Amino acid sequence: MVTQPGRRSAAAFAAFWLAVIALVTLWPANTPETLPASCIFCGQLGGVDFVLNIVLFIPFGLGLRWLLGNWRTPVIVGAATTLAIEMLQWRQIPGRDASLGDLLANAIGTMLGAWLAVAVLRWLMATGAAARRLTTVWGLIAAAVITVSATLLQPFPTKSPLWVQWVPQRPHMDVFQGQLNRVELNGLPISRTDILTAARLLDTATHGVAVRVEINGSIPPTERRAYIVRTASALEEGFALSQRGDALLFRTNTLAARLKLRTITVELANAFPAAGSASNGEADLARIEARSVPEAMVVSNTANGYETSVALRRTVGLAWALLVPWDITLGPSWWPANAAWLAALLIPVAFLTSRTARRLPDEPARRVMWWPLALVLVTMIAAPAITGAALSGAGEWLGVLIGLAAGAWLERLVTSAAPR
Repeated sequence: MVTQPGRRSAAAFAAFWLAVIALVTLWPANTPETLPASCIFCGQLGGVDFVLNIVLFIPFGLGLRWLLGNWRTPVIVGAATTLAIEMLQWRQIPGRDASLGDLLANAIGTMLGAWLAVAVLRWLMATGAAARRLTTVWGLIAAAVITVSATLLQPFPTKSPLWVQWVPQRPHMDVFQGQLNRVELNGLPISRTDILTAARLLDTATHGVAVRVEINGSIPPTERRAYIVRTASALEEGFALSQRGDALLFRTNTLAARLKLRTITVELANAFPAAGSASNGEADLARIEARSVPEAMVVSNTANGYETSVALRRTVGLAWALLVPWDITLGPSWWPANAAWLAALLIPVAFLTSRTARRLPDEPARRVMWWPLALVLVTMIAAPAITGAALSGAGEWLGVLIGLAAGAWLERLVTSAAPR
């Protein structure tokens, strides 16, 4: 029988998670900007911070509900804990800011955890009509997540004109050492003095961004990121082409940026060969082509007759990267993370689908309700077709199969543990 933990285990779990929260929220940070206390989605990645703050406090709410046995007291304790953390961040912790958004997100996370502490136990043992309702709900949720993911990953126009930043110098960043000769955006040249409209930044024919860059000079590896060319304002970024080490990085504006989520950055490793001279004695010449369209991001660099390239397909499995708090760069080798994300999305649907066939001893036999699971699988094909994103690859479909198998296995495990 699946039951909630005892008081000692619940107390240990709540105390452990409180320590995790303290470590994550009270560690000094190097934040260059000071944010107003009244904001909800604060900073460039305010959406990411809001979602992760909710997730961070869900286990704390779980432990408090298991320990205290009701939902009101955990909510009060969670709110008091949040208020204490925000006061410390405001007055004592360097680089940290207190905000209304953090208070709201932490309170929501605690309430969700307190609710899930009881709800999950009901879901695990659901049979009959309850299992069928839950399967419908989770099937619709999973289909909606897949559809929204395919939409958020798409290139999207900015709201305002942007300035061209030609080898910009930024604090805590290196300066690009090559000589930038020419830049083309969507087939037309741009210069360091241009101000580009939103229509100019996104090609209406391809619904994407195409950048071509010509560089002269030896380009040694950098220790930190160095911008090559960028279009941006104080609030938005159109595209950014940069160097880190010997890698070339490229990102463009997406719909996710409107919600202050992470923007996908593709990395071309070993893009710049060892510094030297061309065979004809002239200075090194590099030609970079970077393209961001609904189905993929492609970056190539040709230098001294040596060409390197990378292509990152925009699939629904990439949605996990929109919620990462760290500045990461992606390539095709990240497909296991995409597969893991899709597996996690399919596990509850597969579990509840199997539960629809379970019944109590006095209930009539029931058939498995397949349509919510079929809806999710169809959405994985239909959503990319509608939005222009790429279809999931073989590795990502492997993650789907693992999620289906794991959900069915978990359901059998729960059933075998139940009293007969």
